[in-house]
Amino acid sequence: MGTTAQDDLQYLRQMAEQGEKQPIQGGEFGILWGSLYMLASLYAYATLSGLLPFSNSTVLIAFLLPIPIGLAGHYVLIKRAAFQPGAFSFGNRTSSAAWSTVGLSAGAIFVCILAGKALNLIALDEAVIWGILQAIVFSMYSVAYGTTAQTSGDKFLYAYASMGLAMAVATIFSIGHLEMFLVLAAGVFLAGVLPGIISIKRS
Repeated sequence: MGTTAQDDLQYLRQMAEQGEKQPIQGGEFGILWGSLYMLASLYAYATLSGLLPFSNSTVLIAFLLPIPIGLAGHYVLIKRAAFQPGAFSFGNRTSSAAWSTVGLSAGAIFVCILAGKALNLIALDEAVIWGILQAIVFSMYSVAYGTTAQTSGDKFLYAYASMGLAMAVATIFSIGHLEMFLVLAAGVFLAGVLPGIISIKRS
């Protein structure tokens, strides 16, 4: 059964009303994942620069450890988020879909890099590979924030989108240097933890 132009307009009006004035939620997720990887990146910089007396091999563990911890915390937060007012608004559903895509995409690339290096299928230097991944992730931050800003009408989110893009550019210019880990730490804080804190206070 086909729809009329009036039906289409009504559907669009309903979507707009769903997202209108509904605060974007999910700041807890940004705080969770951002904090874990901020600590991991600071540990990596301190270890590789000799500030901490640990083996360089522990850096990989530092980046793998947040995965099970983060997934466990993520599961708990999802259960809680389902009962929050406005959780199923159009803006919040768009935000959830966008950030789920960011997480799955980053995870898939991460696993492929690990497998490729283990099987000697990737010839590029590790610093270049991880730098490219870091730049891609921050670019995806920008897309996720920009998409959510457009659908929710919350123009404040464009500032976070700009921050994600800025961190992607900073990453490119720091590839091959230990400062890349400091860029990562700053990026996940400014584009993950801080927006999460502000989001909770605004909601």
